[in-house]
Amino acid sequence: MKYKVIKEYPRFYLCESEFGYKECFDKKYQPNDGIITIEKKIIEGHEIKPENVNRLFNPGVKFL
Repeated sequence: MKYKVIKEYPRFYLCESEFGYKECFDKKYQPNDGIITIEKKIIEGHEIKPENVNRLFNPGVKFL
């Protein structure tokens, strides 16, 4: 997946994915022309617990 770097902080990058959600990455990932490319394995049936979602960066996320 490709993530566009929105803002750089002292310890991490705030990025936006191709699908429009925001995620943070450590400084160990070096952006190439403002893009961080990461291969993620998608596990079907995997759910994110509500307490693990950072609502500051993703305010519209709702859970049932």
